[in-house]
Amino acid sequence: MIRQLIIITLLLFGVSGILIGLEILHKKFAINPEYTRKLGHVIGTLASLILLYTIDSHWYVLGLELSIFFILFIGKLKGTFKAIENVNRKSSGSYLFPVSIYILFLVSSKFQNNLFFILPIFLLGISDPLAGLVGILFKAKSRKIKLFSFAFNKTILGSTTFFVSSLILSLITLFAIGFSWQQVILISVLVSSVSTLTELVSPKGIDNLTVPLVSLIVLLITIQ
Repeated sequence: MIRQLIIITLLLFGVSGILIGLEILHKKFAINPEYTRKLGHVIGTLASLILLYTIDSHWYVLGLELSIFFILFIGKLKGTFKAIENVNRKSSGSYLFPVSIYILFLVSSKFQNNLFFILPIFLLGISDPLAGLVGILFKAKSRKIKLFSFAFNKTILGSTTFFVSSLILSLITLFAIGFSWQQVILISVLVSSVSTLTELVSPKGIDNLTVPLVSLIVLLITIQ
């Protein structure tokens, strides 16, 4: 128990260090908050993989994620975290990170299958910010996706990037775990397709919750 509490405390200090580092990058080097937000997205999400190999009980993870949620919430109220909040759009994405991570950890623990945590985290921590970054950098050169008369707030290039990166990550992860090539292809195509559609229709940062959960559901259906 003591060991687990020490690890959780160190991780909480690590999260605080990430937030402070992002603020320094934003204020001292005048880096656009869109980029510091994406950087924090990648580091924070991928760092959560540490939980799989250090924490035994989901209750400790719940405590950690609740603490992170309240830190972000209070920071939002006080205007502390400009490096992740000063973007030209409304987004609840930062608050949904802790929720997604806890749910993924809980399910992977209950089924004793790390894949249920690892692959959704890869999509959340790599595919999502990569697609957003491409969408920002090439916004003027890529049209927004339209379905009949409805225009989504996503670009063709951004969604294509999300699909391709999700497919590659799924293929690599499933091959590394040892699935047959038939399973690898089928599951990878399903995960990347459903996740891309989910990311497309999820507004205001909600994809930080919907994308990992949808990919988790696909894995549960196809593997269990």
